[in-house]
Amino acid sequence: MQSWLSTPESWIRAAAVLIGIAVVLLLLAAVLGWRARRRARRAVPDDAARRLVAALVADPDEALAALRRGDEPCATAIALLRAGVPATGVARLTGIDAADLGEVVATRLGVLEPG
Repeated sequence: MQSWLSTPESWIRAAAVLIGIAVVLLLLAAVLGWRARRRARRAVPDDAARRLVAALVADPDEALAALRRGDEPCATAIALLRAGVPATGVARLTGIDAADLGEVVATRLGVLEPG
């Protein structure tokens, strides 16, 4: 009884299958590495962007955290205003009309009576 690897053609086929598997694994590793690098670039703002946000906002980490939380617009507006984001920027980010922003926030904080 002959072994399945007794002929040169069998060895060539086995080598071709192993090379094919190696190529697929290398391509998979390359794609996963590319995705990880892409995710890392998006997750961490570059130094220039961080400096710009820090120059425009008193507490950039709190402002970003307020946006990530996904609270209702009024709660997000209050957190952004406390972080030092200008009122016009808060109005654009939350969708609250700029003319109504002060009244909405004051009512929410209990400074004004609703109505």
